[in-house]
Amino acid sequence: MSMGINETRMKRVWATPIPDIAMLVVLLPILGLGLVFYLQRSRHPHRNFDEIKSKTKLRGHVLGLTIFAGHHGYAYPAQEHWPHALLESNDIDADLLLSPVETDDGAVSYIYVPGPLTFDADQILIYEDPEHWPKKGVLVGFADGEVRFVPFDEFDQMLAAQKTQNINMLKSKTYIRGLMIGVQSFANNANGGVLPTQDQWPDSLARWMNMDLLVSPVEDGDGDSYFYVPGPNTQSATQILIYEDPAHWPKHGVLVGFSDNHTEFMEFDEFEQMLADQTQQADEP
Repeated sequence: MSMGINETRMKRVWATPIPDIAMLVVLLPILGLGLVFYLQRSRHPHRNFDEIKSKTKLRGHVLGLTIFAGHHGYAYPAQEHWPHALLESNDIDADLLLSPVETDDGAVSYIYVPGPLTFDADQILIYEDPEHWPKKGVLVGFADGEVRFVPFDEFDQMLAAQKTQNINMLKSKTYIRGLMIGVQSFANNANGGVLPTQDQWPDSLARWMNMDLLVSPVEDGDGDSYFYVPGPNTQSATQILIYEDPAHWPKHGVLVGFSDNHTEFMEFDEFEQMLADQTQQADEP
């Protein structure tokens, strides 16, 4: 009886079909590629850890810059104040300044790119020394918090475009301040302290301001660059005096000059509400 059971079991084993040849053809290359990938990674495990560490440090920089901006009028530090301002305010630690692959102990491994506070996914905020990852590209920290490698050519184009934009932005802020000074000069010297009316803008102010400032550095020729908002001469930090064409800075908002002569970007909805409220107050008897 026992021998009969064993014979049956042996017959079942030998009756089991051999693995399908086609399945082996599919599986073997996949297993081979997996083995190669594992060996390549195991050969340079420190390089993978260094990449993770450097990305973590870049995220720390982006977070520190954002915190700093939140405590300083929603503005990133000027180039000349980097990185000392953040170290003094304890928004970053000194060990973040050195990449895990940095070979020069006295060097700053990361390069800061000043600009407006936007949280824009395309705004380069800080990047690592391009020589550190020659096979991968430039490791970049963006204003929205993302950290990723960017190919060298693409990075060069992005950085050049951003620097041009930042220069134009600074120019436009300077233009608006110049126009506001002209408005105040006209009011104080020719109009009894009263700001000009809409009809007097801008021709009646030609003696008091540089008329070339009326054309924004990013004007595309479709109309006026700057718009004047008449009102009382309050020199208030919340009274809109001049604003730039909202179409000029779609990713940043509306560039606004206030009666106290400061300029700032405002979100579109916030600007429209403030302008509507100010216009309504001006229309009230």
